[in-house]
Amino acid sequence: MKYSFLLVALISVISFSADTNGFSIGPTATSKTVTQRWTTNLFASPKYSMPSQQESEQLGIREWPQQTKSSTWEDQASEGQTLVSYILQGSGTLYVDGSSSKRFNTGMLVEVDGPVTLKWEKDDGEDVILLTPGFENTGLFAGALVGFVAMVGALLALS
Repeated sequence: MKYSFLLVALISVISFSADTNGFSIGPTATSKTVTQRWTTNLFASPKYSMPSQQESEQLGIREWPQQTKSSTWEDQASEGQTLVSYILQGSGTLYVDGSSSKRFNTGMLVEVDGPVTLKWEKDDGEDVILLTPGFENTGLFAGALVGFVAMVGALLALS
């Protein structure tokens, strides 16, 4: 009885693949599935919108952290990540994966699924102010948190 869980897990991991006329470990995928996945991710398609005041309040946009950009910058997202930015002030051109471009301006919400690289070129004049959900420097935050925990541990050990 206690080994039945292991047997079920082993059976679920080993699968018979009709495509290769043999056994394979893990889930199998047909070439059609792989092709669909690659063509879906090759060309990221951003969604651009101009949310109303009510939609902005529902999304909590005004509560998002603010970033000020004085020059050209890039954002990257890996597969499974979504980049979201609300342009609070400013305008310019957004290039998606170095090819397609679109003008952005104040009040625009940009959403795009990864994998993708976005290059933002601001217009001359005023800076661009972006609002983005979440904490942007997660690596820096994690490092600060580890340092803080280590410091508290050292203080407790000394007392």
